[in-house]
Amino acid sequence: MTQASFDSVTSTKRLKDSGFSEDQAEAITIVIQDWLEGDIATKADITKLQNELNKSIAEFKIEINRNLYEFKVEINRNLSEFRTETNRNLYEFKVEINRNLAEFKLETNENLIEFKVETNRNLSEFRTETNNNFATIKTNFKWVFWIGGAIVGLQVMPWIQKIFEISGL
Repeated sequence: MTQASFDSVTSTKRLKDSGFSEDQAEAITIVIQDWLEGDIATKADITKLQNELNKSIAEFKIEINRNLYEFKVEINRNLSEFRTETNRNLYEFKVEINRNLAEFKLETNENLIEFKVETNRNLSEFRTETNNNFATIKTNFKWVFWIGGAIVGLQVMPWIQKIFEISGL
């Protein structure tokens, strides 16, 4: 900013002598004094500030792009790690499911074999017992038949004797 010595009283008097009112002359004097003291920027000052601002914006853009790139890299890395971990967990889950399924099949087959063996044993015992019961019934039926035949024979015997007597045999 530009610095210079300035006589405000003389400048205000000159402006009044030129036809400005006292308020106008004082206002113009204050503006000139502020400008000389650095409170008012020149075109060069504005250009310099604009260049600094443009430089800061460019640096900010570079930093934003660098941060964005680093963020993308980190996101991709995290996504890759997540995919890897998910795939590993999925694989472990599949292995566990297959192991549990194989154990279930084995246990089911063992239970089925035990069931078949026990059913066959029970069926065999039932057949043997049924055959024994039928044999007992058959034997008992023979005895009943023979006893019944003997009873009938005893009852029929007198008639048979009469038949023999009548026929002369």
